Amino acid sequence: MKLMTIETGESVSAYIERLIEKDVKRVQKKQQ
Repeated sequence: MKLMTIETGESVSAYIERLIEKDVKRVQKKQQ
């Protein structure tokens, strides 16, 4: 997966946060 040119660090962290959020939700589903 290639990241389109991201100019600000803010969009990078927002992108990473979304990835982490998805991951966390997946893990939580497994634990229930």
